[in-house]
Amino acid sequence: MGLRILTGTEKGGDFQHSILFCSTTDWAIGPVFMGNTKEDGGPELSSYEEAWTFIHWLTMDARQYQSHELEAEYCKFRSWLNEDKKDSTYEEIAEELGFET
Repeated sequence: MGLRILTGTEKGGDFQHSILFCSTTDWAIGPVFMGNTKEDGGPELSSYEEAWTFIHWLTMDARQYQSHELEAEYCKFRSWLNEDKKDSTYEEIAEELGFET
Protein backbone atom coordinates (compact mmCIF):
# COMPACT_ATOMS: atom_id res chain seq x y z
CA MET A 1 0.00 0.00 0.00
CA GLY A 2 1.16 3.51 -0.67
CA LEU A 3 1.24 6.16 -3.33
CA ARG A 4 0.01 4.92 -6.69
CA ILE A 5 -0.72 6.30 -10.16
CA LEU A 6 -4.09 5.77 -11.84
CA THR A 7 -4.13 6.32 -15.61
CA GLY A 8 -7.10 6.27 -17.93
CA THR A 9 -9.27 8.17 -20.36
CA GLU A 10 -12.60 9.91 -19.97
CA LYS A 11 -15.60 8.02 -21.30
CA GLY A 12 -15.60 8.36 -25.06
CA GLY A 13 -12.19 10.03 -25.03
CA ASP A 14 -8.80 8.91 -26.19
CA PHE A 15 -6.55 11.34 -24.29
CA GLN A 16 -4.90 9.77 -21.24
CA HIS A 17 -4.80 11.49 -17.87
CA SER A 18 -3.11 10.32 -14.67
CA ILE A 19 -3.64 11.07 -10.99
CA LEU A 20 -1.83 10.18 -7.79
CA PHE A 21 -3.77 8.38 -5.08
CA CYS A 22 -3.14 6.78 -1.71
CA SER A 23 -3.99 3.08 -1.83
CA THR A 24 -4.39 3.01 1.96
CA THR A 25 -7.05 5.72 2.17
CA ASP A 26 -8.30 5.57 -1.46
CA TRP A 27 -7.86 9.34 -1.70
CA ALA A 28 -6.70 11.24 -4.81
CA ILE A 29 -3.80 13.65 -4.30
CA GLY A 30 -2.53 16.56 -6.37
CA PRO A 31 -2.99 17.60 -9.99
CA VAL A 32 -4.37 15.78 -12.98
CA PHE A 33 -1.35 14.94 -15.12
CA MET A 34 -1.88 15.54 -18.81
CA GLY A 35 1.59 14.65 -20.04
CA ASN A 36 4.09 16.95 -21.66
CA THR A 37 4.85 17.69 -25.30
CA LYS A 38 7.42 19.67 -27.23
CA GLU A 39 4.65 22.24 -27.76
CA ASP A 40 4.62 22.66 -23.95
CA GLY A 41 8.29 23.57 -24.23
CA GLY A 42 9.70 20.46 -22.62
CA PRO A 43 10.40 16.78 -23.10
CA GLU A 44 7.84 14.32 -24.47
CA LEU A 45 6.23 12.54 -21.50
CA SER A 46 3.02 10.54 -21.24
CA SER A 47 0.71 11.45 -18.38
CA TYR A 48 1.97 8.38 -16.47
CA GLU A 49 5.62 9.34 -17.07
CA GLU A 50 4.94 12.90 -15.92
CA ALA A 51 3.28 11.65 -12.72
CA TRP A 52 6.08 9.12 -12.04
CA THR A 53 8.73 11.79 -12.60
CA PHE A 54 6.91 14.20 -10.28
CA ILE A 55 6.83 11.60 -7.50
CA HIS A 56 10.60 11.15 -7.77
CA TRP A 57 11.29 14.88 -8.13
CA LEU A 58 9.56 15.70 -4.83
CA THR A 59 11.71 15.83 -1.70
CA MET A 60 9.15 13.91 0.39
CA ASP A 61 6.12 11.67 -0.07
CA ALA A 62 3.36 13.57 -1.91
CA ARG A 63 0.90 12.55 0.82
CA GLN A 64 2.83 14.61 3.37
CA TYR A 65 2.22 17.94 1.62
CA GLN A 66 -0.72 20.21 2.31
CA SER A 67 -2.77 20.72 -0.84
CA HIS A 68 -1.51 24.29 -1.43
CA GLU A 69 2.09 23.14 -0.88
CA LEU A 70 1.76 20.32 -3.41
CA GLU A 71 0.28 22.78 -5.89
CA ALA A 72 3.29 25.07 -5.44
CA GLU A 73 5.66 22.11 -5.84
CA TYR A 74 3.88 21.08 -9.05
CA CYS A 75 4.35 24.61 -10.46
CA LYS A 76 8.07 24.42 -9.63
CA PHE A 77 8.25 20.96 -11.19
CA ARG A 78 6.63 22.15 -14.44
CA SER A 79 9.10 25.05 -14.64
CA TRP A 80 12.03 22.70 -13.98
CA LEU A 81 10.73 20.26 -16.59
CA ASN A 82 10.07 22.82 -19.31
CA GLU A 83 13.09 25.04 -18.67
CA ASP A 84 15.92 22.90 -17.29
CA LYS A 85 14.95 19.59 -18.94
CA LYS A 86 13.41 20.79 -22.19
CA ASP A 87 15.97 18.92 -24.32
CA SER A 88 16.14 15.80 -22.14
CA THR A 89 14.56 12.43 -22.75
CA TYR A 90 12.46 10.60 -20.18
CA GLU A 91 15.30 8.12 -19.75
CA GLU A 92 17.83 10.90 -19.05
CA ILE A 93 15.53 12.50 -16.48
CA ALA A 94 14.94 9.10 -14.84
CA GLU A 95 18.67 8.48 -14.60
CA GLU A 96 19.26 11.90 -13.03
CA LEU A 97 16.49 11.39 -10.47
CA GLY A 98 17.53 7.79 -9.83
CA PHE A 99 14.52 5.74 -10.96
CA GLU A 100 13.97 3.08 -13.59
CA THR A 101 11.70 3.59 -16.57
